Amino acid sequence: MTRPRILCISFSDLRADARVLRQLGVLGEFGDVTTVGYGAAPDGVSEHLEIDRSLPSLPQTLGGVLKLAVRAYGAVDLDAPAVRRALQLVGDRAFDLVVANEARAFPSR
Repeated sequence: MTRPRILCISFSDLRADARVLRQLGVLGEFGDVTTVGYGAAPDGVSEHLEIDRSLPSLPQTLGGVLKLAVRAYGAVDLDAPAVRRALQLVGDRAFDLVVANEARAFPSR
């Protein structure tokens, strides 16, 4: 039987984020875990897609910041460089479960 494929996304240094590390421990009991985040691969994951630390997870353009200011959160999803990079890294991979640790980690588009 094939184990479920699980994607865990967090815009943090995964190896230094105690909450995410606890999540990964539990998720690893149920499937093969792929992580997306800053820093090196955490222990026990099947695959890690590293986002360059220089890419911010919040919009950096005037338009993106204005969308945040007027609470147009659905329109700002892909304005953050780290979110765009995460989508590129994941590409066309398919997962049975996605755990998004921040709302911006799961674009509505």
